[in-house]
Amino acid sequence: MTAGRKSRDARTARGVPKWITATARTVRSSSRLSSATDRAIGAVRGNAVLVDVARRVFSWDAPVPVMVLAAGRPLAGMDGTERLPIVVIDAIGSGASLPHILREVAVLQGETRGFRPVLLLDQPEFAAVRAFGYPVELVIPEAEWDFAGEWADYRARRLAMMLVRYAALSIVGVTDGQLDPVGRRLLATLASYRPWEVRTT
Repeated sequence: MTAGRKSRDARTARGVPKWITATARTVRSSSRLSSATDRAIGAVRGNAVLVDVARRVFSWDAPVPVMVLAAGRPLAGMDGTERLPIVVIDAIGSGASLPHILREVAVLQGETRGFRPVLLLDQPEFAAVRAFGYPVELVIPEAEWDFAGEWADYRARRLAMMLVRYAALSIVGVTDGQLDPVGRRLLATLASYRPWEVRTT
């Protein structure tokens, strides 16, 4: 393997390719590049794949509207999923518990048929999440944070961006390797509380 190839394949301790954090650092520190990035993200909005890549790598403050959000495999074949509320699952720090959390979300979703989840991770486990058909976004892990400002503020900003971008109903966090009890109860409530459904008398 050549030195250049080793450099391109280098990853942080959390498995994030180092070129991603290096590129993001360069963009973040340059007002000209940040402006160019905003224009680039806007230019690829018609291509779902390019939007996905641009959002995960460069999206710090630039809005990237999501027009269609898949409900996931647990609701495959269900009509009207586009009307279901969107819930952000903040799985940052879930580590090895991520598979359990994904199964927990999938079971709740199948039982309630009442929400569409979008995951926020700090580990590049895209394949694990997409096995369930869920969309996913990635943040730089706290251990790899090397930018101006506090990582906690960066995390809060990303969550706020996701609430706006997806017009999400709520954020459900993770505690001790499972969904937060209050958030879990909120999701369970959507089995019977369904204001988006049109009822006739």
